[in-house]
Amino acid sequence: MSGGGFLFHDEAQGVYAGVLELSLHELMTVKAFGLIATRMPDGSRGYSLIIFIMAEDFRPLPLGMGFTLQGIGGMVAVHRTFDEDVLREGLKHETLGSLLFPRNPIGNAPAIIAALASAFPARRGSYLLGILARIGWATPTLVLLDLALIFEFGARKRLLVLGRISALLPSADNDLVRLKLDAMGVIDFDQGTAAIDAVLVDSRLVHKFPLSGAMALRARWGSGPGFVLAVGGLNPRFAPPAGLPKLDRIAIALCSGDNPRVTCEAYFAITSNTVQFGARAQLHAAAHGFSVDGDVGFDVLVQLIPLHFIAEFHASVQLKRGSHNLFKVSLQGELEGPRPLRVSGKATFEILWCDISVRFDKTLIEGEKPPLPPAVEVLAELKKALSSATSWSTLGPAQGTHGVALRKLAPGAGIVLDPLGRLVVKQQVVPLNTGRDIDSFGGAPVSGARRFQVKAALNGAVQQGTAVRDQFAPAQYFALSEDDKLAGPSFEEMDAGLVFGSAALSFDAAQGVAAPMAYESIVIDALQAPAAAAGPRYVLTAGQLLLHSASGAAARAPARRAGLARFRDAQALAAASLGTPRWRIMPLGEGEPAAVEANVKTWSEYRAALALMNRGGAKWQMVPLHELAA
Repeated sequence: MSGGGFLFHDEAQGVYAGVLELSLHELMTVKAFGLIATRMPDGSRGYSLIIFIMAEDFRPLPLGMGFTLQGIGGMVAVHRTFDEDVLREGLKHETLGSLLFPRNPIGNAPAIIAALASAFPARRGSYLLGILARIGWATPTLVLLDLALIFEFGARKRLLVLGRISALLPSADNDLVRLKLDAMGVIDFDQGTAAIDAVLVDSRLVHKFPLSGAMALRARWGSGPGFVLAVGGLNPRFAPPAGLPKLDRIAIALCSGDNPRVTCEAYFAITSNTVQFGARAQLHAAAHGFSVDGDVGFDVLVQLIPLHFIAEFHASVQLKRGSHNLFKVSLQGELEGPRPLRVSGKATFEILWCDISVRFDKTLIEGEKPPLPPAVEVLAELKKALSSATSWSTLGPAQGTHGVALRKLAPGAGIVLDPLGRLVVKQQVVPLNTGRDIDSFGGAPVSGARRFQVKAALNGAVQQGTAVRDQFAPAQYFALSEDDKLAGPSFEEMDAGLVFGSAALSFDAAQGVAAPMAYESIVIDALQAPAAAAGPRYVLTAGQLLLHSASGAAARAPARRAGLARFRDAQALAAASLGTPRWRIMPLGEGEPAAVEANVKTWSEYRAALALMNRGGAKWQMVPLHELAA
């Protein structure tokens, strides 16, 4: 056995850390690093620890299809969490190289310990458990993947995925193509979100042409679902969703120096209703006091439903003497379609201090917009959906349980309603109880009714029900302007059905059998054998039972303070959740909010009400409710 280690102690912060690397008879290399803190960050008493351990340099184990397992490891952390913002920022600085199978861990021990402390800060009640693997492909190895799956539980539930992918082609000794990608993904089970970020680091072509760029994915399936995947960024016209970082374009420098300089960059993005892509190339060269600059590129934004695209383009070339312009030709414009297909823009010619501009605007293909599909009778589609058994389900009692255990039914037995349960009908064909007419149905015009409601009746008697809400895409149902389609939410929560049922019950008290909760007291003493206490049994009344249940062991269990449940107060039945955004229509100056119909709830409905109020001139604006002063 051979190897060494590194020990570190910070007395002021109460932190102990260490790094270890051992080679076992040249059969395997074991690496480990971790830290222990003897007090919490706020100075309170407590401890936290995190340990990584991994083994590599053993004979690769075949996994099939040319893949081999070349390293394996694990990690555990107590009272520690992970900071996704630190990890996301660290992708650009190869922080993952200090955490996943690091090279020369003893020599890089300070950097490893610093990465551990910043990426995995102390947090009381959070625990981490993970596995690590190093997987290679081909012989000799051409593609190498370092992977970590880390699950966080306790205070919250999240899954962290860390990965480093490197490809050296055609060989490690002659890497004409070197691609290295650092990536991280976070699935937050409490918030219902997923995020993936990746950055190209230390990548190049033919030894001297650097490659750079970043990508990001954001998805939400909980409150306000949405989706966006961007490789190299977004179209300049598109408003980026909240939480999406600014991304560097996927770029390559075709010259190793700064003079001459030729760079090419591109991007591609997908959202719930758009496809975006674009590219740009730039040239710079200078000699003997003269310089030439060139620029050419395009940006395309395609809206899927209804089909519409805008392609912006530009090109220019300029010759300068020092900082003085000698000659420049530029062109910029846009192509919009598909029908009518129209191109417009401006061409400019400059020489010395004179310039001439020519504007153009021409329709290349005449005609109206592409014909719409046949009109759809949405009411018939709604009736069909409500007639389907898949639209019906049941819920248990509204307040706790009734104490009766029901046997499990055989598969395919159909819908069975609990005596104290509630019946739910929900469909996803069209939103209900909208504050405006339905303008379209999946891009097709609407025939017949344009507003819809669902009411429940049992044996002719109308039942009181509560609306059930689900997510709908506003662009599928309402006529929105191009700006609203880009700036508005991809999905909105709207009424989708109804839940109804009564929790009232009745029974014959004369036939009821009283069953008091009586307890026998037994005294347990170390000096004598346990013995039953004299006197009558202790009887626990219903009022006392409810009183003790709020402060007993079950109420104080750690599971009741995990995740979003830690925000629940003693009286609340449900844990905290993210509320639906709300808006108000306010005057541009001082004044009270405008009155709108009670069924105007969503962003698109408020936009329609705002457009109606501003027909005579812009006097009103739409403001999020949380931005209004109390």
